[in-house]
Amino acid sequence: MSTRRHATSAPAEADAFLARLQQDNWPESALSWTDYSYDVPAAAPATYVLCLSDQILPPDAQRRFAERFACQRIVSIDAGHQAQNTRPHGLAEILLREAAEV
Repeated sequence: MSTRRHATSAPAEADAFLARLQQDNWPESALSWTDYSYDVPAAAPATYVLCLSDQILPPDAQRRFAERFACQRIVSIDAGHQAQNTRPHGLAEILLREAAEV
């Protein structure tokens, strides 16, 4: 599947978006940090949006995150790691639908 297909409808915008993806300048500590903790209140409803085409965090790893965060539901979107950038309308539909369920 092409990343460009999901980036945007205009090829020039897609090229500009994809070029920016590799320009993140994260500090080394962000890449090596391993002491993650998440104190989730069990009573708070949670849904995990699983990105099916994520090549950074594969679906199996995302499922483990959802379990760790005590998510009651997992919903999927055909998107890569940054669904908010590549499939904003699809993600918005999911978020609105999930918010209506609460």
